[in-house]
Amino acid sequence: MAAVDHIHPQQMQLFVDPVEHIRKLRGSVDLDFSSSGWHGMWKDKEQEARAAPGSSVHGAGIYESVKKYGIIPRSLHPDPTGGEPEVHPAHDNSGWVQGEGHHRIAAAAAVQRDTGRQQWVPLRYTNRLSRANRLME
Repeated sequence: MAAVDHIHPQQMQLFVDPVEHIRKLRGSVDLDFSSSGWHGMWKDKEQEARAAPGSSVHGAGIYESVKKYGIIPRSLHPDPTGGEPEVHPAHDNSGWVQGEGHHRIAAAAAVQRDTGRQQWVPLRYTNRLSRANRLME
């Protein structure tokens, strides 16, 4: 019996292909702050992630870190979760909404596109609103 035979059919995916993940999402908590729509928001996140490390741009240096190491060091993202993207159910339960980790997802998708190397991003599922939404309540 193979190890995969022990996985429950409702097991949530722990590592996701970033391009497929973006395609499957039903929304984002950051979409309300973007004037450029869904695709523009992800393009903006990628551009921010490509900014030089140490610059004042939010998300700066993440692209280079993901490209070189596949991870985000604590110096770029001091969050104790290590910058793992977080999703929660859409209000109508039609799918997942991106709560945290937009820059990480956008950077991994760009690295995959630019280098042809498959990227896998860790994903954390939650049934609550993201930290950003909780702060705005």
